[in-house]
Amino acid sequence: MGSRKIVSLVVLALALGALFWVLYRARHRRRPTLSTQQAERLRTEQKAVLEQKCAAGKADACAKLGFVLAHPRGGILGDPGRGLQLYERACDMGSALGCANLGHSFEVGQQIQADKVKAARFYQRACDLGDPVGCRNLALLYDSGAGVPLDTVRGGQLLAKACRQGDSMACLDVGSDYRVMAR
Repeated sequence: MGSRKIVSLVVLALALGALFWVLYRARHRRRPTLSTQQAERLRTEQKAVLEQKCAAGKADACAKLGFVLAHPRGGILGDPGRGLQLYERACDMGSALGCANLGHSFEVGQQIQADKVKAARFYQRACDLGDPVGCRNLALLYDSGAGVPLDTVRGGQLLAKACRQGDSMACLDVGSDYRVMAR
């Protein structure tokens, strides 16, 4: 091979390497981050928008506002009691998210006395409204007999439903149950 050809190949390799480096840096450049003050302002604006939508009767906005109040951060003053009221209001208005959040609050005793029976009731409503996480959490209660009669068959059916609805954690649980039964 002639020296001109070698030089051409080296130049081509360097050019491709440089192009790769530019593309890599463009894809992996640091994205700008918000300052604490900017993040607090955005959260406050988000809360205001959710309050307006909730007041206008948007059920999921009430559920999201309830979450913001029940889990305060970044300059937003929390009001967990009001957060629970908003979950209940959202659930009553047909928000699967509100029902699932209320079920979780009762399951873990977040700002209220833990009550697995009530948790199961709200998870069931969330599941009936199409929330896969509500279905999965209800399945786990059936699998452990917490708040509902122990019924692993019903638990498996609910896990499968949650998996079909797109809950990847439920799909993992279904796979784990299958491996245990196959042994």
